Amino acid sequence: MNLRAARYRGKPVLTWWEGKATSGLGTGTHVILDDSGRVIGRVSLNGIVRGAFQSCALSYWVSAGHNGRGFATKAVCALVRVAFEELRLHRVQAETLLHNAGSQRVLERNGFVRYGMAPEYLNIAGRWQDHAMYQMVKPSPATD
Repeated sequence: MNLRAARYRGKPVLTWWEGKATSGLGTGTHVILDDSGRVIGRVSLNGIVRGAFQSCALSYWVSAGHNGRGFATKAVCALVRVAFEELRLHRVQAETLLHNAGSQRVLERNGFVRYGMAPEYLNIAGRWQDHAMYQMVKPSPATD
């Protein structure tokens, strides 16, 4: 995977950290870098399912001090490209807390569509919390 090509403001945004894209696992973790090259977050593709499903889950976070500056948007864009072009998957899903409007904007800017809500989906901060469910399906090739 050539994620070193992912750039933001002319500087690298992602770098490969560990792992390989293996069915049932994921691509490993990629770190998100700020303008000075410091690690400010992580992004990964997890739970790759082959066969008839051809899908995976996307996860990411960016430190609070770097929110709203485009880093997560660019990192998600890079990994979605990997999912569709390199891994040849059909679908990528992601979930966010219902109140996390910033994360929802990241997904929507990258073409994800909200398709539902999962009650008590993950245990975060000691309690089960509802999540908004998003997905992106690989665009079909244009036909003439």
